[in-house]
Amino acid sequence: MIKLNQKKFKENVAFLDKLVHVKPQVDFKEMEEHYKNHLKLIMFMTNFPESYKKKKYYDPLIATTELPKNIQIKKSKCFLDVHNVTENRLLGRMMIEVYDSIVPKTAGNFKMLCQQRPDGLDYSGTQIFRIVPGLFCLAGDVEYSIGLGGISAINGEQYFDDENYLLGHNAPGTVIT
Repeated sequence: MIKLNQKKFKENVAFLDKLVHVKPQVDFKEMEEHYKNHLKLIMFMTNFPESYKKKKYYDPLIATTELPKNIQIKKSKCFLDVHNVTENRLLGRMMIEVYDSIVPKTAGNFKMLCQQRPDGLDYSGTQIFRIVPGLFCLAGDVEYSIGLGGISAINGEQYFDDENYLLGHNAPGTVIT
């Protein structure tokens, strides 16, 4: 059992009491004005000003997109486990959100490829075949594993037409399928 040094304990309690009751010497109105001015500078200089706006939920793809008024955003999540095969260890899990209501066929195809399937037409075992640090990585060729394949999980068809171009690939973390 640890024996407390009663003198040190009383000193710490007294110090904490003083600390809790200290009145701030900062003028909060001045601090708020200072923050607003710096935020204006940040918004002027950043590539992604939307990320600094105060919102409950921010989606960089939707914020900069003109979507039809009648569309309701429906998203679902899937994941990919990334392994280092040379060291035989799990590097981590990428959680990916797909826009089911905007690109339903593309989203469905991607989710099917993320699931391990008996026919082997899935992302398990595929390689990350190109990495450009700070920009992008290319992966997920289920046909050849080098970026030349084009089979989809939907009926094993070769390619399918783009559904639309409503969402741009203009935000960090964007997945292109």
